[in-house]
Amino acid sequence: MLKITKSRSLQGTIEIEGVPVVQLSASITIDPDDFSVYNNGGVNRTILNTDLYRKNISTIRQEINEFEDEVYLMEDELLTAAKVEIEE
Repeated sequence: MLKITKSRSLQGTIEIEGVPVVQLSASITIDPDDFSVYNNGGVNRTILNTDLYRKNISTIRQEINEFEDEVYLMEDELLTAAKVEIEE
């Protein structure tokens, strides 16, 4: 039996003055048999430069929130395409 699982991923890098500070990634999967399982672990982040991270933490947290918003949009798109009702 063929089972197809749809997946998408997002990658992002937060830079301060051209220097990479944080690497972000998220992978979202829709299992056609269990639509409640669709985000594989949320947003993963790797701090590449702790000094710049600490000095710019407020700005970086805002950008992480923007990335998370994009993840939510992608989740909603996949769930809508799979015809899963989204609760507000």
